[in-house]
Amino acid sequence: MTAREIIKKLSPKGIKNVYKLLRKAVIETEFQIFRMFPIQKKRVVLCNVWGFGDNVKWIAKALREADKSVEVVFVTDKKKAEHVPGGIKLLQTNSIRAVYYLATAHIWVDCNRKEPYIRKRPGQVYIQTWHGSLPLKRLEKDYPELPETYIKNAERDSLMTDLCLSNGEFMNDIYRKAFGYECEIAVTGSARLDPLFRPNPKRVIRTKNELIKLSGIAKTDTSKRSAVSGQPGNDDPGDNTQNIKIAVYAPTYREHGADFELPDLEKTADALEARFGGSFIIATRLHPLVASGKTGDSNGLNNSTRIVDCNSKGDLYELLEAADVLITDYSNTLFEFSLCGKPVFLYAPDAEAYEHERGFYFDYSKLPYPHSSDTAGLCESISEFSSFDYKNGLNDFFVNIGVKEDGRASRRIAELILRRVYRQ
Repeated sequence: MTAREIIKKLSPKGIKNVYKLLRKAVIETEFQIFRMFPIQKKRVVLCNVWGFGDNVKWIAKALREADKSVEVVFVTDKKKAEHVPGGIKLLQTNSIRAVYYLATAHIWVDCNRKEPYIRKRPGQVYIQTWHGSLPLKRLEKDYPELPETYIKNAERDSLMTDLCLSNGEFMNDIYRKAFGYECEIAVTGSARLDPLFRPNPKRVIRTKNELIKLSGIAKTDTSKRSAVSGQPGNDDPGDNTQNIKIAVYAPTYREHGADFELPDLEKTADALEARFGGSFIIATRLHPLVASGKTGDSNGLNNSTRIVDCNSKGDLYELLEAADVLITDYSNTLFEFSLCGKPVFLYAPDAEAYEHERGFYFDYSKLPYPHSSDTAGLCESISEFSSFDYKNGLNDFFVNIGVKEDGRASRRIAELILRRVYRQ
């Protein structure tokens, strides 16, 4: 922990607020100074508040592969960054170096709103991907409970945006109506979905091996050890992961930290193995507010060789790339994962209350996914799953709303950025 973090943790609330104001003033001053420096035509700065991930991660990698003469800079919380490829410069959010690179970059690429003190200068291009692809929950102006300070900054941010990246007609409408974007919209697809459409075999094996080691599934049951490595007691399963299957349980954020009943994941794993075969590991991705206060012993989240806490481990989309099944509730990952035809099961014991509080763009009860509100219902929907009916329902749904995804979005976006870089 840094000295600044210690001070922030120990300081009374009033002192923290003063510190924030001073910090903001310092950063604004830095921006004003660095705005006097020339813009670097081949400098692209990508930003994400949640580490090296989301759409901008895959865009950064594709951009680096497409043209190594372009300077690719990624600004995020470095404590959360993992597996950053060579050639991509990683900088800490709000550091003086990050401020300098933002102030002098030709192109910004973001998947979050920029903070109020960040002002685009003439000659800079701001591209927005948003941190999603197809939403279920109402967003921005469609969600009236957002704070007024956020709405004001969002309006300012929308006005300085030059280009939005979309995946089809439905998202175009949301950009215009809910986000208030009046800029150009390019239908490119969503970069973070590329690994779902075009999995990297080596990365899939790496992810599975990591989960196997974390789960202990290779050490406690002779039959499962044999399925993993062919030998009892082998701590390195290599690439023999064909009999191991992954289910991701990823419930979304509840407003105001609302509580809800978690499913029994041990029983869920049994149902998955009975329906789909193999040995299942369930990787949990709980939002911190969802996870808080859960002891887990009674609901199968702890003390199990088949359940792995992945809330702080790596990129969700690398995890989904290796997964065979997704269990969620209101996260837009339900659409993303199912675009590739993989099974999605909805476990939502609080669906009526959540919809009333947050609001949806679709009728939740009519989505083309098996629904349940308790563990028994979840296990039953797994055992009765029909691949034929499921894929027909998905096809009708996605064709109707005009989604366009093909797993080539990163390359397409990199080419679009390069055209802007070299535009005279």
